[in-house]
Amino acid sequence: MPHQEPEPPITRAPRDGPRAVATIATVATVATVATIARYTAAEALHNRVLVSALVTIVAGVALGQFAGELALTDTRGISAAAQAWLFRIAAVFLIASFAISSLVREADDKGLELLLALPLPRAGYLFGKWGGCTLVAAILTALFALPLLSVAPWTAVSAWAISLFFELAIVASASLLCALTFTHLVASLAAVSAFYILARTMAALLAIGGSPVVPQDSTAFRFAAALLEGIGALLPRLDRFCRSDWLTTGAAAWAEMPWLAAQTVVYVSLLLAAAYVDLMRKSV
Repeated sequence: MPHQEPEPPITRAPRDGPRAVATIATVATVATVATIARYTAAEALHNRVLVSALVTIVAGVALGQFAGELALTDTRGISAAAQAWLFRIAAVFLIASFAISSLVREADDKGLELLLALPLPRAGYLFGKWGGCTLVAAILTALFALPLLSVAPWTAVSAWAISLFFELAIVASASLLCALTFTHLVASLAAVSAFYILARTMAALLAIGGSPVVPQDSTAFRFAAALLEGIGALLPRLDRFCRSDWLTTGAAAWAEMPWLAAQTVVYVSLLLAAAYVDLMRKSV
């Protein structure tokens, strides 16, 4: 009988092979998302965002001192309210302009097309940019909260700071959506400004619409009131964020935190989902 070579042993792939590959891919994606977030946050230093925040803090402290000197009573409360007002507006403008300019610059320099051509899920790129923007928002929140500790109790300042971070997270998400949609700095800033102003003033507009002195029997007025109520149902209640009376009168701020956190989760999720849909429509 002819001599037969022994057959080589059959090596079987381990059953957890696909699982291991999926785990490695997930770890690589998370590492890439963290890298994008880190470089996005580092970009804030080059854009002078922190320098602008420090200048705003100096101006806010001076404004608070001036407002306190003008007040006849409760000088600390008036000073805290003036500083909080300026810090809130400045923080929203800084985070919106930073998020929009970062994305628009990448689109103009073809950096966005290069990133989208890489083997990285587009959701990973979006979450990386959002993570970097929220990290900048956290830094801005800490910087703007520190001066308020000299004029308000730390419990009230802590609640105000957490609320400000929630608001900046919503604004950052809206800024990324507008930057991906319009891809122009001015148009994106205008859209975010309109969104923010409407969200801040919608409660006042609805209160005016429900006033007994307005012509309730007018068809045009009823149509306008219904339109405002429809728009108000789609917008976050930013008028309940960062309230100045938390710092001046010691109002129960922590009771509002669960509601504010729920609002933040809902609107951040919706805005990021819309931004992801728009990002998926873009071709490389």
